[in-house]
Amino acid sequence: MILRRFANPLLLAVSVSALLSGIAVQLSGPREWAAWIWVCGSTPVLVAVLVGSGRAILRREAGLDLIALLSIAGAMALGEYLTGAVIALMHVITAFVRQQLFPQRKSILLCPV
Repeated sequence: MILRRFANPLLLAVSVSALLSGIAVQLSGPREWAAWIWVCGSTPVLVAVLVGSGRAILRREAGLDLIALLSIAGAMALGEYLTGAVIALMHVITAFVRQQLFPQRKSILLCPV
């Protein structure tokens, strides 16, 4: 599908821009806005990982996505929004690199739409 090809680059762009924007706001403006920016940047990744993990569990192929899911959700639940944004970015970078190196394998994609 065409969406599958553009999902990881789009999530990568959202994660990088949210992380950098949040850091810039943290350094120069109201600090509570930075938390909202990081939440908004890591939520799409959390949803994509949740969907991918759910489908993998149904196929009995659960993997490292579960660790990313628990890490991002746990960081957000504990109020560590910068940590959640960094974990989301690391996961998206890994999925993007794997997609570029192994385009024929569909099971390693972050967003299995």
